[in-house]
Amino acid sequence: CATACPAHCIDIVGAEAPWEDRDKYPASFVIDELRCIFCGMCEEACPCDAIELTTLYDLTGASREEMVFDKEKLLTVYDITAAKEPMKTAPGGESHPGMQKKTEHKVTPPRT
Repeated sequence: CATACPAHCIDIVGAEAPWEDRDKYPASFVIDELRCIFCGMCEEACPCDAIELTTLYDLTGASREEMVFDKEKLLTVYDITAAKEPMKTAPGGESHPGMQKKTEHKVTPPRT
């Protein structure tokens, strides 16, 4: 997945696996979210479906370091978004006007 990323935001350091069923494993896996262009190339290239892009995100950071995600931080974000609900830290959550409008919006047919 790191080689497929056109933004070069994924850094993987491999190590010899202590398990017999594989040769290597990612000793370090880091994604720089500030460099990510959300193209999905890493998701398609991932051999074990470990990367999933969703529409559920509201990540913010006060510093550059806060936007660099290692394995542990990525798993924490996954635990929050796996329920497919807005994060509790989202401003307004379901009461946010944008969330209310998503059900009210109707697509009108084009004029002919």
